[in-house]
Amino acid sequence: MKWTKGEKLLIAGSVLVVLGLGLIMTMGAWICLMIAQESTQNTMRDIQLPINVQPSKPVGADLVRVLEEEAKSDKAHRKAMAELYKLAEEDPPAVIRLPILDIPFLLEARLSESDYENVLDTASQRDPVGVANRLIDRYESFDKLPRYISRALINDPKWVKGWLNRGHIRAFRYGDLVGGRSDAMKVIELSPNSKEAASAHVILASIERREAENLKTLGKVREFREKIEKGIHEIEKANAIFPSGSSYMTLAHLYEDIGKIKEAVEAAKKAIKLDPKTQRAYVIINRYEKH
Repeated sequence: MKWTKGEKLLIAGSVLVVLGLGLIMTMGAWICLMIAQESTQNTMRDIQLPINVQPSKPVGADLVRVLEEEAKSDKAHRKAMAELYKLAEEDPPAVIRLPILDIPFLLEARLSESDYENVLDTASQRDPVGVANRLIDRYESFDKLPRYISRALINDPKWVKGWLNRGHIRAFRYGDLVGGRSDAMKVIELSPNSKEAASAHVILASIERREAENLKTLGKVREFREKIEKGIHEIEKANAIFPSGSSYMTLAHLYEDIGKIKEAVEAAKKAIKLDPKTQRAYVIINRYEKH
């Protein structure tokens, strides 16, 4: 069969097209394969787990050294605890002189906070008032202080300082205004004309002010003013016994709350006169007095 020139060109073109398509498909498949391999390698790198991250365990001489150090630490711990328990039995308040509440005590003995609290409990059982009194003087912010004060009050229900400090903590650290008021009133009952009683009246005034703020938030204006007036009355009682910078500062805030600015500034000035370190008093004076 004899092909014409046009037919030959048509056949040749078809062959070239087929070959071109095959080449393109081959290259595309190769590129896809390379991309897949790269992706797989990246994924494996991402999920590859670290090898040998665990420290090797001590062996031989190193193991002996570690065991000796642990034995030495355990011995120091037992010795320190024995000394602390002995001190707690012989002189309970002396335990409070140690710096364990602030910083780790005898690090080589590895004493923990719970270790010291166990010693503290032993000391408190031996002399509850002495230990609580020392804690009040040295560690007023100790979060477990109310527990030790309460234990002391069971032992000595007439301990005025204990009632006063527990009342302050209950009212203003924990927001227990009812409990704080009860403790403050107990102070006044036990020692009505003492400096502690004056402080108790200040606590009662501050509680009245705190409750007044809650009433104001609820829109109870009349009840709010009544509470403020009760607070002012408590401060008057406190100042009649023992005036202080704290009592006049509280009075200044009470007057400010009901818009009696002149009286508030006068109270702030009296607070500074009694205690120049009453910083809040300067704030009130600077706020309202023109210079």
